[in-house]
Amino acid sequence: MMTKIFDKILIATDGSDNSKAAVEKGLMIARQCESAVYVVYVIDMSTFSAASIVTPAGGDIFHLMENGGKKAVEHVKKIANDLNVKTFVISGKPAHEITEFAVKNKIDLIVIGTHGTGGIERMLLGSVADKVIRTANQPVLVVRSWL
Repeated sequence: MMTKIFDKILIATDGSDNSKAAVEKGLMIARQCESAVYVVYVIDMSTFSAASIVTPAGGDIFHLMENGGKKAVEHVKKIANDLNVKTFVISGKPAHEITEFAVKNKIDLIVIGTHGTGGIERMLLGSVADKVIRTANQPVLVVRSWL
């Protein structure tokens, strides 16, 4: 058994197949360290105004994204059934919310995936993982997706 290095691990997910590798790695470390797991999904409010966007079915995009977030974190909780898992769906700017959550909850390790994009896309959009690395006070494990 490994020494308990990390009491609390934050696993950031966007619910995509690309975040699957980070989720799996975070859960593996949590099992080895017997850590509590905090699964966080951030609704990116910087990309739209939730009050002004309505779907063809009449619902708003915010609630659609919130439901997607709930499904994403519950999926992680389900596959981590042997661990102490708490789930959170929050809204704001993803990198900022992840790092603030980590500080407020005294997280010991942040695990986050990256799509591995480069070039002009990365320059224009930036990377949530890059921003978390630059601003977090805790160690950050970035897991690249190979999809």
